[in-house]
Amino acid sequence: MDLPPRSSNWVAFESTSLLVIAITAVAGNVFICLATARNPNLRTTTNLWVTALAVADLARSCITAPMTVGALISGRWNYGTVGCVIQGFFTYFLTLVSLITMAFMALNRYCRVVKPSLYLKIFTKRRSIALLSASWCFLALTVAFPVIIGWAEFSFYPGYAACVLKFHTPTMTRTFLMMDAGLILFPCMVTIAGCYFKVLRAVRLHNLQVVCSLQRSSHSKLISGTNIEEIRVTKTLFLLVSTFAICWIPAYTIAFLCRGNLVMISFQGTLAVTFLVGLNSACNPFIYGYMNRSFRVEFWKLIPCKRVENQVVPQLEMENTSPLSYVGTRH
Repeated sequence: MDLPPRSSNWVAFESTSLLVIAITAVAGNVFICLATARNPNLRTTTNLWVTALAVADLARSCITAPMTVGALISGRWNYGTVGCVIQGFFTYFLTLVSLITMAFMALNRYCRVVKPSLYLKIFTKRRSIALLSASWCFLALTVAFPVIIGWAEFSFYPGYAACVLKFHTPTMTRTFLMMDAGLILFPCMVTIAGCYFKVLRAVRLHNLQVVCSLQRSSHSKLISGTNIEEIRVTKTLFLLVSTFAICWIPAYTIAFLCRGNLVMISFQGTLAVTFLVGLNSACNPFIYGYMNRSFRVEFWKLIPCKRVENQVVPQLEMENTSPLSYVGTRH
C-alpha cells in the first residue's frame, strides 16, 4: 500500500502536475456537456459521441484522479478495499469506453463524409443511443468478468499510484494485456487512423476538383481560400490521430512491460501511464470541442463577462454529409 520513497520536490511535482491535468480535464469536459445541454442545435448524432466521450473523461477525472493525487501526496493508499474496487473498476471501464467511443466517432465521421447514404441509415439518433448504451454495458461486464469468476481482483499498484486489475499469475496478466491490446486498443487505433485517412483523402479529392474547376474560371482568390481550408482540415485530423497515439501507445507499452514482469521500470516511468491517461482526457475536449466553431460560440456564451452577438450557428451544420460541408467546418 506504500509508494516508493521520494523527495518532497518529487511529491510536490507529481501531485501538482496530475491535479492540474485533472482540473483542466474537468473544466473542458464540463464545458462540452453544458454547451450541448444549453444549445439544442448541438444535439446532433455526431455530438452525441462527443458528449459521451466528455462524460467518460469527466467521470475519470472526478472519480479516479483525486484518489491518485491523494496517494501521491500521502505516499500510500488510504481509501481501503472499497475505494480500491471503485477506482480500479472505473479506471478500466472508462478507459475502454473512451477508446470505443473515439473509434465510433471516427466511423461516424467517415460515413458522414465518405458514405453519406450509409450514414443516414446507420447513425440515426435512436440507433446511436442504442449502440452507445450497448457498448457501455458490454465493457462494464468485460471489466467485471475476471473478478466475478475469481481470476483477478482490484489491488493497489504503487507504480501507477492507483488500483488495477491484478491477476493471480504473471502469465494471466500478460494474456489479459495482450487480449486487451489485440481486441480493443489496436482495432480502435486502426479504425481511427483508417477512417480519418479516408476522410482526408476524400476532402483532398474534392479540393482538387474544385481547384481544376476554378482554374478554368480563373478565380485565383477562391483557390487560395480552398487551400487554406484544406490545410486546416489536415492539421485537425493529424492532431486527432497523433494525440491519441502519443498518449495510448506508450501507456500500453509501459503497462505490458512492467506488469508482465518483462522489464524493470522505475516508479517515475510507470507513473507516466497515469499521467498519459489523464492528459488524453484533458486534450479531448480541446480537440473535439474548441476546434469546432459551434462549440466555440457556445463557449463565449458561457463566460459571464463576454457577449456573443450576431453569431448564428446553423442547426444542420454538424449534419451535412458532403465533403464540401466537412471542409467548411473545422473538425
